[in-house]
Amino acid sequence: MSLKRALRKAAVLALWRPAVAFAVMKPLLPALLHPWDPMGLDWERGPHSDSLAYRGFSGRFSATILTLFVHRSAVQSSLPPELRIADDDRLPDWLRGRDDHPVILLFGRQTDLGNRRPIFPLYQTIPLFRPYLETFVAIPFLAPRASRKPSPCFHFVLVPCSTFWPTELGILEMGWPKIHCSMEMREQGQTVHYAITDKETGRRLFTAETDRSDPVDLGAGDACLEKVASMLAQPHVLFVGRAMDSYRFDLRLEAARIQAVSARGTMHPGLLPSIAEPIDFAVPKISQSEFGATFVEATFMNRVLEQSPRPLLSTTRAYLRR
Repeated sequence: MSLKRALRKAAVLALWRPAVAFAVMKPLLPALLHPWDPMGLDWERGPHSDSLAYRGFSGRFSATILTLFVHRSAVQSSLPPELRIADDDRLPDWLRGRDDHPVILLFGRQTDLGNRRPIFPLYQTIPLFRPYLETFVAIPFLAPRASRKPSPCFHFVLVPCSTFWPTELGILEMGWPKIHCSMEMREQGQTVHYAITDKETGRRLFTAETDRSDPVDLGAGDACLEKVASMLAQPHVLFVGRAMDSYRFDLRLEAARIQAVSARGTMHPGLLPSIAEPIDFAVPKISQSEFGATFVEATFMNRVLEQSPRPLLSTTRAYLRR
């Protein structure tokens, strides 16, 4: 571990509780003074509000979502040792017998991310962080090696993040496989440019362009979204040390704005840990191909399904080893 990284970890362990307390109290104080004036986001009582009535983390994510297919051996090599690709009899028909495996990329901007809990007495989200950029590299249809549960799960093998505290607290508190990166997202006309660079090595990890010049509006029930939605509906697993926790990572597509778009770019070595050569992609609209690209503006909900005990000492030890 580099000296710089060690100092970062020491700062997080020393300051994370005061930092979180300040972030929570800053928006909470006006609510204490004016309890009749709702705070937080998603103060909704519409037909989709029931999917937000949970404790967990919620926020707004504006992102491009697309699916690439990568050789199974490269995918398996990118997984933590506790996970493997599910057996063929647990895979859907369209994935059986293939020598490649889906890798889902979600890249965009997070806003209003915070802790969701009941306050006065309805569920509200207390924002913790300013807007930042984040990319998720998801691999679905996985099986824990130590579990006999039949349901497949998915795992984010890497989550580049543009700011310090969301990165470090995600690692410390939940075991997110995050790395702090230099990230850029800019609009040029109807094209959104996105780039990720490793801060420590200076290597480019990812570049992409999303073409939003001729979008096709979609609804959550459209058939072209079925496969991607089903993959992301699997339980999401994270590891704190060797303990596995499972979550429901719900993009709440039923309440989201969804557009079919096209995208192109390059996934460089390092974004998917085991690939040795860049992977160039040019993905059509998801309305034209079921593994195409879509642009989503969603209020997501990440809630616990099963969580292991979290002794402070073991959690701190797992964080220091990352």
